[in-house]
Amino acid sequence: ITFFTAWSPACSSLAPIFAKLSAEYTLDNLKFGKIDVGRYPEAAKHYHINDSTFSLQLPTISFFKEGKEVERRPSLNAQAKFQKFYFTEDNIKAAFDLNNVYAECQKILDAKKPKEDHTKSE
Repeated sequence: ITFFTAWSPACSSLAPIFAKLSAEYTLDNLKFGKIDVGRYPEAAKHYHINDSTFSLQLPTISFFKEGKEVERRPSLNAQAKFQKFYFTEDNIKAAFDLNNVYAECQKILDAKKPKEDHTKSE
């Protein structure tokens, strides 16, 4: 999930990258979404994202597994300060391990598919 605002240039720069990743990696069990925290400030509060004009947290990408947040960028360092994150396609793929997550999700979907019967019928 990308948390963004319409007025932030950094958020605007991320939008086409996030859209491309979404198109490339979406599966029935791997979804992408975005929340405009300018319009829904309660979402920013709920996920502890500072949505002020001076925020270092916009945009924020959070990865959820089974409804729980497991990864976030930008993240906090040991001194509880936000580490700068460069939102490039390659950095996002690496930070969230998208290739492996995609492979895991695809494996789960493949296991749920009914097996085709390859026996010859007469």
